[in-house]
Amino acid sequence: MNGENKRTGRAKVPVVLSDGPNQLAAVATVIASVKHSDSNRCKLSCTDGAFNKQTVKHYRRELLAALNSLCQSCQLPYCDFELSAENLQAAAINDARLEISGFSADISVFVAMLSAALGIEVPDDSIFSGHMSKGRVLPVASLAAKLKGAIAGGLKRFYCASLNPADSLAVVDSAELDAADNAIRMHRRDIEIRCADTVFELFDAVFSDYDVLLAAIHTGVFNTDLAVDPKSPVERIAQKIGSVDMPTLRNTLSTLTMAENIERVYTLWNAFLTSSINAGRYPVGCGELIYEWMCTVPPHIRRSGLIKIPLIEMEVFVKLSRLAGKEHFGDLGLLFDGIRGKYLKSVSTAPVSKNNNEGVNDCLVFDSVVSSISAKHLDESFGTDIDNARASFILPSTVVESYADFTDFTEAFYNHLCGFTKTKPTVTGSGKHQSAAVYSLIDRAFANKGGYAEARCRAIDGGGGGLRVVLDEITEQFKRDIYADQINASFKRAIDIRDDDEKKAFIAGALKRLDRFLPDGWADRDPASLLGQTEVLAKIYVKAVDAVRQNMSRL
Repeated sequence: MNGENKRTGRAKVPVVLSDGPNQLAAVATVIASVKHSDSNRCKLSCTDGAFNKQTVKHYRRELLAALNSLCQSCQLPYCDFELSAENLQAAAINDARLEISGFSADISVFVAMLSAALGIEVPDDSIFSGHMSKGRVLPVASLAAKLKGAIAGGLKRFYCASLNPADSLAVVDSAELDAADNAIRMHRRDIEIRCADTVFELFDAVFSDYDVLLAAIHTGVFNTDLAVDPKSPVERIAQKIGSVDMPTLRNTLSTLTMAENIERVYTLWNAFLTSSINAGRYPVGCGELIYEWMCTVPPHIRRSGLIKIPLIEMEVFVKLSRLAGKEHFGDLGLLFDGIRGKYLKSVSTAPVSKNNNEGVNDCLVFDSVVSSISAKHLDESFGTDIDNARASFILPSTVVESYADFTDFTEAFYNHLCGFTKTKPTVTGSGKHQSAAVYSLIDRAFANKGGYAEARCRAIDGGGGGLRVVLDEITEQFKRDIYADQINASFKRAIDIRDDDEKKAFIAGALKRLDRFLPDGWADRDPASLLGQTEVLAKIYVKAVDAVRQNMSRL
């Protein structure tokens, strides 16, 4: 096989060195697995004598069955695996030759094989001990000694099975389980212990969102609805990998950026674009994604020198451009500007929309329309994403040094909010529209507190919580604008199907229900004169709901 068809996965396993009534000693051993991609079914071999022959037969029967299922579910080429062990003989005592036998290394070998097959790395500070049977993870013997060996080896995480007597091997009696339970309790502060009942739970615990993204990209199942058996732990792994989509990529990139882990950001970009080139298709939306990401990078990270321009090699861009059709030219332009670091600005279409409505009678029509608007649905559809966006935007300080810094941070934060909501920003080539939108948002957020000037002063001098509180207020105003827009759309859809009398009744009902929140003079106006004012009514309704929530929170 040529080198480019090979990948290696590694995972550590504790090996018992001695037997007897005294406390057993255990050390960490690395297991390597190599992937070849030219087979028509998964195969397994072991050439260095590190594994007991019966154990290898067990791996072929149990582990390969799981890998075959995964390859079939993900529509991957079948793999050849070659197992070997590192540092095994260095751990031996009295020059005795060691070999890995039994079932204790099952999950370690399986994780290493997964790592090789999917092209993702197992954390080097983790160690595994557990038996695998039909997708389940089962307890094994000598767990107390293995824990001590892992701690002595400086490892940080120990993965094993939950201690369920009904699921354990015959050699693991109740006394052994009790000893393991006591050891887990004793060493919880010395090493992080994670228990799993299935290989899916194990996969979920070991590999991060970043790893799953890379797996989806490497295997070509990015954003693929895979037909799987939800009861199969192995096929659930395939389902999780296939469920990764562009929003997942966007959110992961944002999380990595805020953590200043730019190296992983570059790894994802290059893997994603290279995978598309290898597949011979243009990655739809990649230009918009890179563009949005560039707009949301906080100023202190942009200035840190961590982000290198161009983001990707121009050779990669040229290859992508050859794959683009006419329908992709707009996105391709964004990609070109994004990788060169041209900070185009975006204008969110979220806060504004225009509608027509009408009314005149009692509150029945208004109440029936409002009853169809679920505050819970708005929170789930938009509020949670907006709150997550605020929480993930990390500030280096609660103050800024200048007006320019304030503008830079608030515009980056505005783009960050737009990127997290289901209402996407509209791409424009002008930063002036962007700045005006941000200015308006901040001015409204501080409408009763001094407006934009007060927000800027707080951010510069640190008063009233500084920039942190300014961003909190912007977040809440952004959320109110989103909610008002959605409610306005609901008002319009509900009223458009009604006759003129019902439309007037809706307006009259709104004036009665929202009486104390209305602008001066509105309560006495003829409802017919307010036809087409549902946008204003929607904002008033959101204001009323906010007031009710604040009063409830004080109870």
